[in-house]
Amino acid sequence: MNYPVMRPKRIVTFLGAGASVPFGYPTTKSFLEKLDTYTTAADEKKLLNSIRNMGRIVEDVEHVVEILDLILELDATSEKGRLSAFLHEYPLTVDFAKKHEMEIHQPSLDEKLQWRQLVELARRLRNTIERLTFQQYESKVDQYSKIEKEYERFFSVLMPYKLGDEAFEVFTTNYDNVIEDYCRRSGILCTLSVLDRDINPNAMGKSSRRLFLTKLHGSLDWVIDRENKGIEVVTTQTFINKDSTRWERNEYVLFGTKPRLEKAGIYGRLFDHLLQSLLKAEVCITVGFSFRDEHITKVLNDTLSQNRSIKIIVVSRSPKETSKNLIRESTRLNKLFKERRIIPLRCSFGTPKAIKEINESLSSLK
Repeated sequence: MNYPVMRPKRIVTFLGAGASVPFGYPTTKSFLEKLDTYTTAADEKKLLNSIRNMGRIVEDVEHVVEILDLILELDATSEKGRLSAFLHEYPLTVDFAKKHEMEIHQPSLDEKLQWRQLVELARRLRNTIERLTFQQYESKVDQYSKIEKEYERFFSVLMPYKLGDEAFEVFTTNYDNVIEDYCRRSGILCTLSVLDRDINPNAMGKSSRRLFLTKLHGSLDWVIDRENKGIEVVTTQTFINKDSTRWERNEYVLFGTKPRLEKAGIYGRLFDHLLQSLLKAEVCITVGFSFRDEHITKVLNDTLSQNRSIKIIVVSRSPKETSKNLIRESTRLNKLFKERRIIPLRCSFGTPKAIKEINESLSSLK
């Protein structure tokens, strides 16, 4: 079907978990809900449930990993102020005065633990979550044809709107390689921004279609080389085997936690690139993104204040509810709805309705 196009627009596309769910990948929230059944070690299961039962809301697996990373990070510090701040937000114990002598007690742990025991348990649980993440998010060969079909439909709608020969600008919080798999199979030149790495260099010169991909939460196939601190993009399957000698000198860049991305030296550059791209954009299309990541939400809020011409199209099964995570103040949100600066589309990725409504929304923007 041919769709009417009124004029080119600079479009930024933002893909959340909902853009991968149709291909059998879980959201980070649904992954957390099942994690208890995947985790077999009793003490790891207890720590996981202890974290989930904290006073503050722990909504997804990334939040669990963030807390585990904080425990491991605090193990390397002697700053009592940081320990007190951690305790205030994450009440795991009654006494952090002497880190290596204290005991941690919480009802869901059913026992007292020395700090060193907690650190080792946190490290084991984090490694378990990492291993399970690979099992859940690695490429699904049986979904290749469906991925190619659905993303081809999606990007075909956007293609007439891009300016000249510039690349599609795509941001994602997903660790999976769905976009990369699509580009390889469709002959699209895909470049990883910030890392400045071509996913399929053989497509160079053979295709007029180019995609610029920014993975804000890291990727299943990124590792930090412990020797030179640089990021290497690898074939995921070769690193699942922990018997590999390369495993010992690398660690995965996953989950989008600030400490891990900062260790990789790319946290600031990833989010600066997001902000700069949005400031130049006329339209941002978000697909299946919950706006629960406070770092990304802040960038989007800053953009709405600084770029008065940008429109955000929210594609979701519950777009108005989802938008409340982006704009907490109801009066401002309703104003943005009325001005059509935030445009809610109630539909799911990979459906004809989504394709139709995205195109109609783009065509209606003057």
